[in-house]
Amino acid sequence: MKYRQLADTELTVSEIGVPLRPLSTNDYGHVTEQDTINVLSRAFDMGFTYFDTADSYTEGYGERILSKALGRNRHDIVISTKAGYDFYRPEIDPEERGKSQRWTPGFIQYACEQSLRRLDTDYLDLFQLHHPGPDQIEDDELFGLLDDLVVEGKIRYYGVALDDEPESEEAGEGAIDDRAVSSLQTEFSLLRQQPGRNLILRAQDAATAILAYDPSVSGALEKPPDEQSADPTQHFRREVYAQRQYGRDVLIAALREFGGDVSSWAIKFALASPVVASTLPIVTSYARLLELVEISDSSEAPREFIEAAFGVYDEELAKRQVWR
Repeated sequence: MKYRQLADTELTVSEIGVPLRPLSTNDYGHVTEQDTINVLSRAFDMGFTYFDTADSYTEGYGERILSKALGRNRHDIVISTKAGYDFYRPEIDPEERGKSQRWTPGFIQYACEQSLRRLDTDYLDLFQLHHPGPDQIEDDELFGLLDDLVVEGKIRYYGVALDDEPESEEAGEGAIDDRAVSSLQTEFSLLRQQPGRNLILRAQDAATAILAYDPSVSGALEKPPDEQSADPTQHFRREVYAQRQYGRDVLIAALREFGGDVSSWAIKFALASPVVASTLPIVTSYARLLELVEISDSSEAPREFIEAAFGVYDEELAKRQVWR
């Protein structure tokens, strides 16, 4: 496993991190508590040091299970978590719990303190606003609170985790240009290169690291989409299969001259820029951990590969919503 510095912070992270969302929610299929603990423990033993979670992952379970698995290794790992979704108030409709956002400084401070409690730690390495819009990036009181949390020692650094809404690029630009956040987490993959490409370019002249989430497009670049579960209650929806298969086929045809397989291409593409501190692929098994370590230990993607990937996206994939 290779390691990278997170921008100009004192944090060093494994260039491939472990996201807790696939392990602590049912978005990608059910993983038992014991299997989750086993995956996290093995990940640490194999050299993964960066673990990304959020308070809203099954109402705190994503933080509690991380502490249960790796609490004894707290000072040997980097933990990032997120806040912004309100699942705390009992009066919230059960169907809306974890979906409604709340951005008052008082709530974000409360959420931070609850994360510290669930993670059983007295500090957070990286505290991220979870899917803010441009209005939140412009909120001086909100960012003043984040600065206060740093001074108090509750968080070491703060960043922003974007969603895939149209206004996300604007929020990301503001986070880099106006707030100089330590990190910006955004989806970035061979099939979905924007707005990640633009934000990476913007971050090159700033003190912001990019955290590239979901480089394999929910598993579509690990195995053919038609081999994935077609259960409509799961993360994957039937209507996106044909689009993802199309995108996968286009990539294979355009990039086969470089050798390797689509799964390794996806990770190497996400890590091609030095601005990217870590990428966060879907991980739910020991077998996947082995694959990722092997990819990290192999050679980096050549510039010709990256240019070819940019070209096929700009000419063929950008006009189709192949990741949806």
